[in-house]
Amino acid sequence: MEAIKRQIRFQLADGKNAFMIFWIILLAVNTLFYVVNASSKHSSIGMSFTTTFNGSQIQYQSVASVHIISIIIFIIVYSMVMYYESFPMAISFSATRKDFYIGAVIHNILLCLSMAVIQGVLMKLDGFIIEAIGRNPLYEQFIFNTKENNLLFIISVLFIIFLFTAAVFNLLGAALYRLTWKLWILIGGVLMAILNIDSLFRAVDKFFYYIGGHMSPDNSLINWAIMMILISMVFYLLAFLFIRKLSIRSKG
Repeated sequence: MEAIKRQIRFQLADGKNAFMIFWIILLAVNTLFYVVNASSKHSSIGMSFTTTFNGSQIQYQSVASVHIISIIIFIIVYSMVMYYESFPMAISFSATRKDFYIGAVIHNILLCLSMAVIQGVLMKLDGFIIEAIGRNPLYEQFIFNTKENNLLFIISVLFIIFLFTAAVFNLLGAALYRLTWKLWILIGGVLMAILNIDSLFRAVDKFFYYIGGHMSPDNSLINWAIMMILISMVFYLLAFLFIRKLSIRSKG
C-alpha cells in the first residue's frame, strides 16, 4: 500500500506544474474573452446560439463552456505522454508495474475530478458574468442546464466524460508504447477487414449502434452514467494487460 501511495505522490508531483500552467493560461484567456465581449457589442467570443423572437435576433452566449475541448485535449495528451515520461522514471526507481498502474489510474481519477470541479464552478459562474456584461447567457449546454442543474450534477457529468476520455486514451497510450508501429498495422488490418467483409461490417455497425444508443444521455441519464463508467473500467483493465509485462523503451 505504501508503494502505491508513493506512486500517487510521484505522479501528482510530476503533473502538478502542467496542471497549474494549463489553468493559469485558461483562466487568463477566459478573463480576456469576458473583457472583449464586454467592451464591444459586436464581439462574440465563445459559444453562441442565435434565435429569432418576434422578428428580432437574440444571441445567447457562453465563454466557460468552450474550455471543455481544451480540457479533453489536455487529458488526451497527458494519458498518451505518461507512458513515455512517468513510466520509465517510476520503473527506474524500482516501482513495480502494478504499483505504477494503480497509481496512474488513481491519479487519472483525481485529475478528471479536479478538472470537473474547476470547470463546473466556471460554468455555474458563467451565466452571472455574461448577464453582468449585458449579454444573454447560454444555459443549455451539452446534457445539462447550467442554471437549473445544481453544481454537483454538472461536476458529476463532466467527471464521467473526462474519465471516459482518459480511459480510452490511456488504453491507446499503453498499447502504442507496447506495440509501437505494430499497433497502426493492427488497426489498419482490422479496418480493412471490417470494410471489405460485408458480414463483419454489419456486425460492427450493429454493435456500435447498440452501444451508441445506450451511451446516449437522451435515453436515461443514469443508464448513460453506468454505461460510461463500466466501459471506462473495462478500458483500464485492458490497458493493464499491456502494462503488466511492459519493458522500458530505449529513447534511441
